[in-house]
Amino acid sequence: MKKTMTSRDSISTIECFPDDVRCHILSFLPTRDAAATSLLSKRWKPLWLSLRSFDFHDRYFPDFLKFSDFVISFLSSPDTLHVQSLRLSCGSGNTFQSYYSDDFNLFFNRVGLKGVPELDLQMLFSSSLPSGFYSCKTLVTVKLDNVILDYSSCVDFPLLKSLILNDFTFGSQAIMFNFLCGCPILEYLDAKSLKIGRDTPPQVEEGAKSLPKLVRARIGYCNYTPFPVRSNAQFLHPQMNVNDCVYNPMFHNLVDMDVAFAWGSCNIIWNWFAEVLHNCHKLQNLTLCKNFKCVDEIGKEHWKDPQIDSECLSTQLRTFTLKNYIGLSCEAQFAKYIMQKSKVLQNMTIQSTLNIDPEHPMLETFSLCPRGSATCKLHFDLQPDM
Repeated sequence: MKKTMTSRDSISTIECFPDDVRCHILSFLPTRDAAATSLLSKRWKPLWLSLRSFDFHDRYFPDFLKFSDFVISFLSSPDTLHVQSLRLSCGSGNTFQSYYSDDFNLFFNRVGLKGVPELDLQMLFSSSLPSGFYSCKTLVTVKLDNVILDYSSCVDFPLLKSLILNDFTFGSQAIMFNFLCGCPILEYLDAKSLKIGRDTPPQVEEGAKSLPKLVRARIGYCNYTPFPVRSNAQFLHPQMNVNDCVYNPMFHNLVDMDVAFAWGSCNIIWNWFAEVLHNCHKLQNLTLCKNFKCVDEIGKEHWKDPQIDSECLSTQLRTFTLKNYIGLSCEAQFAKYIMQKSKVLQNMTIQSTLNIDPEHPMLETFSLCPRGSATCKLHFDLQPDM
């Protein structure tokens, strides 16, 4: 008769596995469950500390003081030798504000001493971090949620390559520039809902320095788009508004640009962007998306042909995509300008949510427009609103 394996048999089987196999199994569990296995036996007790990634949340502790004591004790343990990634979620309890400053300074000190390279700090409500955080010199990847930096601090992240900011507020533009200048080898910047606290007209010359190693930058909604610090990026994906159209930044290495305009004047946007192209000498792929509806500004001059054609249109631009096309004169003029002046353009795509038929004048307008490149293929991506 075939014997059915019981739960006790399963445990006995697992006990036969070497420690590295059991540790690999634990890596698939939430940190809280992995830590619970320390109660199984003496052999299991230290095993979870050998993991490389940990995720701690203060909601499982009666107050923040006990939570911080646990995390600091964890980082001080000689058994935690290979911590590669640490995620900390804070702010669920009423005692958080009473303890977090002093405890966080000690926590960040332990992070530095342990040599932790990846830190994900999830604040459940907007909070300032103590100065100790800004001198964690071992960090390579940092993700911050709901953080406020409203004071000038000595920022020293000599190894930081990847920075992700969600709902991050800088007290001023100067504070933001000081923060980014403390990341000299930053390669990837991803900022969603970035805010400059003081809504004063930005002075880009004051403290603005480019990030020399920056490769890719994604900037979501922001009341000021920090163009100067991104001038060396190769891949740039900003969300902008008309207030950003007062700058004409230089992009030294840019090859791929995907821009979404959140709001503004159509006429200003298209004319400004035609000028920006003069400062993108290496640009090969361009995508523009207008995420707002506007009426055609009758009575104003829609388009001004640039007096000099940009170098990227003459020698570099390979693909161009225009999203959310709604048939305004300024949109059509800009798109036809790209089509006519781009000498090496291979693919041009017009994406529209208009409910149009194959005989619509828009299709004929672009199909009959002269093309600067003999190899340019024109595509229409029609996705009507339902």
